[in-house]
Amino acid sequence: MRRLSVLLLAFLLVASPAGAAEKGTIEGRVLNETTGEPQPGVTVTLTGGGAGGQGFTETTVTDRRGRYSFADLETGEDLFYAVDASFKRGLFTGRPISLPDDTAREPVIDTTLRVWAPTTDPNAILIRRNDLFVVHRAEALTVIESVRVVNPTNNAYVGRGAEMGDAAGEGPAPSLGFALPDGALSQTLDWIDADIDVPETVAIPGLGFGITSAIPPGQMSFTFTYQVEGSGGSFDLSRTAPYAISELSVFAETPLETTGNRLTDDGREEIDGTTYARSSSTSPLDPADPIQILIVAEGGSSTALLIGLGAGLAAIVIAAAFMFARTKRKRTKVEPARRPPPSTREELLTAIVELDATHDAGRIDDAAWARRRAELKARLASKPPERVP
Repeated sequence: MRRLSVLLLAFLLVASPAGAAEKGTIEGRVLNETTGEPQPGVTVTLTGGGAGGQGFTETTVTDRRGRYSFADLETGEDLFYAVDASFKRGLFTGRPISLPDDTAREPVIDTTLRVWAPTTDPNAILIRRNDLFVVHRAEALTVIESVRVVNPTNNAYVGRGAEMGDAAGEGPAPSLGFALPDGALSQTLDWIDADIDVPETVAIPGLGFGITSAIPPGQMSFTFTYQVEGSGGSFDLSRTAPYAISELSVFAETPLETTGNRLTDDGREEIDGTTYARSSSTSPLDPADPIQILIVAEGGSSTALLIGLGAGLAAIVIAAAFMFARTKRKRTKVEPARRPPPSTREELLTAIVELDATHDAGRIDDAAWARRRAELKARLASKPPERVP
């Protein structure tokens, strides 16, 4: 996802003003959080795009002080670079970086990449919350899934490597896995937000997909969307628990109905003006537990749901992104008109959702949608997430 964004943003590169710096440097160090010391001998990779959209990568190794440097890089606010560290089978990703071109002096950006001693024990991963938001869309069901992951250890989880990779052992091995139902349409899978950078996703047969980034200690959230085909108004979202899950909830917009072997009716809940029927797990789930989830659309419900799809889908995604920190506090509803340009992560996420809904409704052409979405995603990527205590 991130590397595709880097290449797309390269196409938007504009000429630097006269007298401005055309080249810059990205340098920094790799810090081993396990030892508290700089880490020598780490492979650091820079991914970027040159003028005309030509992508490239450069690789170096940290010196005895844990330092690295990439020089002679093109500048410009619309050109982004990504710096990753490979350490003991773990891929530790950094946030996208841009080099300003509004200065006469060559810009130098100093960064710090953090690595941890790795672990391959899947017991290092706990899913604290797994929330699914569903809406009926034509003959398919749109699912927005939010997953809060906790790594309570002092090591970074790097996955089980080739054990979870393809049979030939080629290509990047997944670290953290995400379960999908058998009926999920893989071509519709798309990221909405993540607390760490996600360079790419890897299919995991029999489970769903995985990411290649190492999972550091602490907790973080991931939000993504996909569609599921159904039959006769029924949609099977069943899957296998990839890790221990403390709480699983399904939010279905009325009149969708939810049934499942580990779910019980948890009443109705209003989120940003929309009412959902909530079904929640009755007890924690263990790894490899089967989870049966069946969504049924009552007869005649499609038309009513499609009428409010634009606003409804936006509300679902907003709710999914912030359900992890959900309390009983009241939310401030954002008025759709006369708002200032989005600047915070919440505002940028909302803007992306509303833009997608506008595009789906046919009120914006593909080129304008793609251009605006790339701009918003780049700005979102440059906003560091709030640290969770």
